[in-house]
Amino acid sequence: MGIEELVAVFVPRRHLSKVYGYIATLDMEVGGVTTPRSALDANEWSEALLRRMVNESSPALLKILKALADRPLKWQSTHELAVAVDSPDVTWNTISGTLGAFNRRIKGRYKLGSWPFEVRVDIGEKGARLTQCRMTKERATVIMRLISERE
Repeated sequence: MGIEELVAVFVPRRHLSKVYGYIATLDMEVGGVTTPRSALDANEWSEALLRRMVNESSPALLKILKALADRPLKWQSTHELAVAVDSPDVTWNTISGTLGAFNRRIKGRYKLGSWPFEVRVDIGEKGARLTQCRMTKERATVIMRLISERE
């Protein structure tokens, strides 16, 4: 992403978190990869690339993918995904790290600019970031089949 001109916008403090939340929906950044809202429409993820992704995924990432595919169209927070990984030492922070490593693979190895699922970042009342993910039904069907083929 190139350098963009920034402008100051003055808003009442009581609306600041809502403005931040809106800005976050325009371009979502997780782990250093900016994903435009229309990234899923780009259809960059062929079935062959999805198969490669599944085959190259760590056990933790496979559990995250399975959790998203098990509940298509439902937004799941990193906290919910940590529960799905089902390991005593896994927290939302571990999930964020796993997704960050996956983002580097998306950019470096696959040369793509989109996720194989939707990602959004909400800004809470006190400015806290809440990352959530969800998968389409169609993508979930393919991912579940590819994971079962790998096992």
